[in-house]
Amino acid sequence: MIKEILLSNFKCFQKQHFEMKPLTVLMGLNGMGKSSLIQSLLLVRQSLQQSDLSHIILNGELIKIGKAVDLLYQDANDEIISIEIKFRDLNKPLLLKTKNYTPDADVCELEEANLLSIKKQSLFTDSFLFLKTERIGPRTVLPTSQYKVSQRHTLGNDGALVGQFIETFGSKPVPNNCLKHKSENDTSVRRQIEAWLNEISPGVRLETREHHTLDSMQIRFSFLQGKEESNKFRASNVGFGISFVLPVIAALLTPFKNSLIIIENPETHLHPAGQSAIGRLITCAVAAGHQVIVETHSDHLLNGIRVAIKEQLIKHSDVIIDFFDKKIEDFKAHTVVSEIKIDKNGSLSDYPKYFLDEWEQQLLKLI
Repeated sequence: MIKEILLSNFKCFQKQHFEMKPLTVLMGLNGMGKSSLIQSLLLVRQSLQQSDLSHIILNGELIKIGKAVDLLYQDANDEIISIEIKFRDLNKPLLLKTKNYTPDADVCELEEANLLSIKKQSLFTDSFLFLKTERIGPRTVLPTSQYKVSQRHTLGNDGALVGQFIETFGSKPVPNNCLKHKSENDTSVRRQIEAWLNEISPGVRLETREHHTLDSMQIRFSFLQGKEESNKFRASNVGFGISFVLPVIAALLTPFKNSLIIIENPETHLHPAGQSAIGRLITCAVAAGHQVIVETHSDHLLNGIRVAIKEQLIKHSDVIIDFFDKKIEDFKAHTVVSEIKIDKNGSLSDYPKYFLDEWEQQLLKLI
């Protein structure tokens, strides 16, 4: 697992240290740097795959930053950008430090990095899953990629390969009974996906069908009506929330052990009850041995996590909330991050401004 991250002159961060837990929750107003922290990890993975960390590759399959000037903190005192990552089972951290900075370049040359043993970490292996905010919505047909799904175990950064992921790995068991939904005894990935999907839309059933000659996949949904099952509907004729959350649930139920799972805004298009259920599923994934980093704006999702801690699904010490805010000093703006801890009863150590206070603010106006 990732233990710590230190960013210097990286985008909105002048110098910022992050303590990482099995579950790290990123919260704060828009434009404060939550995505930038995630981007630092995506850049490192992308750069190892494409250059063996001789360069930072700014534009690739995982992420597109633009030019080197877009990566450098705007008020930096020098032109050295660094990303330092400490892993729990390695004594020496991975340190990436740029040299020969060229503003309009789309790669940044790096000083020689220590690559010994790091390639075995989940950040660099096929036990890595990332879902960005811009996930694919309901589609009549979805693309397929045998290599990406079967060999790299990915759902696609936008979730577009979720149908083939379920078709390929649906019969495998979830890696730990912690992920097993109370309503379903069958521990296969497919059945557990359905069981958790029922938290979002009761009675929903899914069917995946691959069209080999067209290199495409179709997902159809039906609904239980008492003991009867409805007709099967195309995803495009079913609510947005179901299609948006399906890859999120599939990622958290991945059959591969000790994965690093990064998800941006898993609550998109979900009813508050569904958001809380996803918070609970996230804690189940952590209890099963995965490391999860989640960016969210949902107090309902966070409260689902807090309740799961109170119910002892996971230890409170395995969770940390990073709250992102902006600070202006000497006419220079930079992001500051406050660590909020959760105790065993689900109570929070701090409530900074703009953190879980909007409901109260609006209620006061109504009163």
